[in-house]
Amino acid sequence: GLDLCNVKKKWAQVWPTVAFPDEMKGTRKRGGLSEFIQLMAGDVVEIVGLRVIAKHCTQSQVARYAMEQRSSSTKER
Repeated sequence: GLDLCNVKKKWAQVWPTVAFPDEMKGTRKRGGLSEFIQLMAGDVVEIVGLRVIAKHCTQSQVARYAMEQRSSSTKER
């Protein structure tokens, strides 16, 4: 797992040229980051205490979900 306090740091390591999503900039609301993570990635992670833990899922499940998301966002345009 990954401590919630390290999520933005890890983001910067993985995607150094991509800013952390705007939805979280300036958010000081207690629980805001964990709510955001649950909303955006609740299908593949869960928040346990102050840690982000990956749920058991395969690469093919993640790829299928990503394809579905791209497909649905293309239809909305």
